[in-house]
Amino acid sequence: MKKIGLIGAGFMGSATARAIHTRYPELEIGLAEKDPSRRGAALKEFSASDFSATPGDLLLWADLVILAVKPGELPGLARSIRTAHPEAFGRPLTVSLLAGTSLKTLGTLLGSRRIIRMMPNLAAQIGSSVTGITFAETLPDEARQEALRIFSGMGTLLTLEEQQLHAITAISGSGIAFALEFIQALALGGVEEGISYGQSLEAACGVVRAAADLVTHTGTHPQEIISRVCSPGGTTIAGIHALADTRLQAAVMEAVSRTARRSRELAQSTEEQESRQGSP
Repeated sequence: MKKIGLIGAGFMGSATARAIHTRYPELEIGLAEKDPSRRGAALKEFSASDFSATPGDLLLWADLVILAVKPGELPGLARSIRTAHPEAFGRPLTVSLLAGTSLKTLGTLLGSRRIIRMMPNLAAQIGSSVTGITFAETLPDEARQEALRIFSGMGTLLTLEEQQLHAITAISGSGIAFALEFIQALALGGVEEGISYGQSLEAACGVVRAAADLVTHTGTHPQEIISRVCSPGGTTIAGIHALADTRLQAAVMEAVSRTARRSRELAQSTEEQESRQGSP
């Protein structure tokens, strides 16, 4: 693959393109983005070709196209492109970043089975995303491996069943915000105890990073590490008691559950809407 198309240069689309551009700067990038500000920034950053006025031509040009528009915008976009170029989506490999839009719905809207769904998070822009990826059943293994190679610069890629994408949306796609909420809370606690916010935030980021590294590098269960830190009658167990009193673990589990449920609701709504309207 030599040419990558990007339809939608918002936060996630740009983060994904940035990861590809950083790992494979020799690849050409083409862009379709209706917002002038985002379009200008992306064209400059990626030295991209501009297909914003004719997104159908982007599909005829690219070997792989990343769909990074809002789910509600896709039906109209697909119909517009397929009216001018009925087989446009059938040529490139299409990778969708759209939450709650199934392979089945994508296949109907795009008129293609050369489809991949990915669920990254914003850390893709620094090569540290945990990204769930699932493939259309009929997609050849060669195309799957090439996609994994192209997106390897994003960070960790987890090949999943499509139904598991709802969970990875919650744990990774949205979960990065949950982790940031904890970092912010930890930093504010340090401020309350007399440390400057800058130093407290640096400490909070460092300790969260260290905790993750401990689990990753040692393979030790988090609860076992916690028990090692908690001395009888000591400071840590007092803090753990406070977290238990405020039901931190239950709150995080509920956040994951609600996020995954919302992802399923969006998927069902999109499928019902497309069923009512019919295919392009």
